[in-house]
Amino acid sequence: ISADSLNTIRDSLHMDKPVILCSDLRRDNLILLKKDVTCNKKTLEERLEFRIKKLCKLIDKYHKDGSVLIFAQTTTYVDALYNILGEIYSGDVTRYHSRIKPKRRKKELLFDFLQGKRKIMISTSAFSMGIDVSDIELVVHFNAPVSMTDYIQQIG
Repeated sequence: ISADSLNTIRDSLHMDKPVILCSDLRRDNLILLKKDVTCNKKTLEERLEFRIKKLCKLIDKYHKDGSVLIFAQTTTYVDALYNILGEIYSGDVTRYHSRIKPKRRKKELLFDFLQGKRKIMISTSAFSMGIDVSDIELVVHFNAPVSMTDYIQQIG
């Protein structure tokens, strides 16, 4: 981050002498994989089914020892994946997004994952802010993140 950007942030927040912590984005404990999910099927349903089969192969491979976090771009995708994966991995799937009501129910779903009662979380980017789960073995972006900042926040 540039000195100008730091000054802009400091001035916007009316900070006199802020403590600034900078770190490298490099994370040696992460392995980043790219999977080609290109599908030549004609219908949306066939393409979605193809992508879900690929997703299940990844879940089966990495889900044995830890948790799985799946990011989707919209609440509609989260709900659809939740319904589909909930049938395949019965009792092990939860979800999190802004439209889950009431608030108490949303907290229950979150704590089910944080406490290890459910090992597969499907969420929008709202879940990535300030959450620390130590046993995550796999993070999947079912849809491409909106920005590089979102991507970095979600993987780390």
